[in-house]
Amino acid sequence: MPRVVGATCYNSVVTDPSGVMLGGVGVCESVDPNGDVSLYSATFGKNGVYNATLTQGTGVYAEYVGVQVTGAFIGQLPYGSGIYHLTPK
Repeated sequence: MPRVVGATCYNSVVTDPSGVMLGGVGVCESVDPNGDVSLYSATFGKNGVYNATLTQGTGVYAEYVGVQVTGAFIGQLPYGSGIYHLTPK
């Protein structure tokens, strides 16, 4: 599995009336320079833990379909992208 993957993610979150995140769901997709595609389905909770499953993949990702990863948000880049550190479950 590649060590660094850039992905486009679409997330929806639920917050309480004070703005504290209660949890959410997301879908992330990536296409690497070789044209290999990965598609992840994810959930995250108020504890900040992000759990994702590789639901579809081509090329180098095909053999990892079904792999689950867990991790957390660790920072944001100046142009707005987020950085997550994920490890296999």
